Amino acid sequence: MPQKKDRNRSSGSLLPVVAGVLAGAAVVAASFFAADMVEEGAAKEKSKKRKEVDEEVDAESDDGESDKSKIMDTVCPICFYNYDDKKHAAMAFNCGHTACRACSEIDTCYACRKPVTQRLRLYLN
Repeated sequence: MPQKKDRNRSSGSLLPVVAGVLAGAAVVAASFFAADMVEEGAAKEKSKKRKEVDEEVDAESDDGESDKSKIMDTVCPICFYNYDDKKHAAMAFNCGHTACRACSEIDTCYACRKPVTQRLRLYLN
């Protein structure tokens, strides 16, 4: 008489495989979730920086003159970092618009969409 296979024994061998697959899927899902959280945090920080710059631009000085021109001359309009002498050095394009060195590697101007053919390093006080 042929022996019947033990059902518990055959299904028990699949349990570790299924558990391993589920654990691997959980790790992958957790890594995607963490990456989304990092991107969301970076977006929130950039939004916060833009808001701070906008508040500074809207500020009025004591004599009633707007500080907009002073602030916009010292802040990159693309990344909103203050100009410095290194990575965020001020650069001017052939159309007259400015950006920092990190953001100046573009083919068309961010403001007027003219082709950028020349870049000039600006030295600010």
